[in-house]
Amino acid sequence: MRFKRHLLPAASLAALALAFIAGPDVLAAYGLDTAADVAGLKTDAGIPALVGKLLKTALQFVGTLFLLLMVYAGFLWMTARGDEKKVGTAKQLISGAIIGIVIIASAYAITRFVLTAATGEGGTEAPSAPAAESVLVGGDCTDSSQCTPASTTVCDNGKCVSTIE
Repeated sequence: MRFKRHLLPAASLAALALAFIAGPDVLAAYGLDTAADVAGLKTDAGIPALVGKLLKTALQFVGTLFLLLMVYAGFLWMTARGDEKKVGTAKQLISGAIIGIVIIASAYAITRFVLTAATGEGGTEAPSAPAAESVLVGGDCTDSSQCTPASTTVCDNGKCVSTIE
């Protein structure tokens, strides 16, 4: 009987938390495809992007649920007024919430590590473009950006020349 009394408020809080978590992503989806098409951006990222968004939403929901459980357990403990049964229930909620968030965070970290190791994506930076060689005055060049110092030299007929006389 006691469980049924807390079921409706818990379900209401969970639905409200889900609305706050998923709402911005859902609302942001409308109209952005049109703007991305005009800008020439790629909008169809495929199944990996969809799975990533679902995992992000699930992790946000779990984090919100953890926060709500911690606040509820703290409230229950503070209003226990020395009742050992309520204090014990609050302690169980707190320890259960902490164990749950540690398990979820560990699972996420292990999954990310394994996927990064298997695919080679996500953990490396993109290679940078090679720097253009700098050419001193009198050296061969194809573009003025190669001449050093750039503020006083230009490329003229394949040679870097000084603009200062």
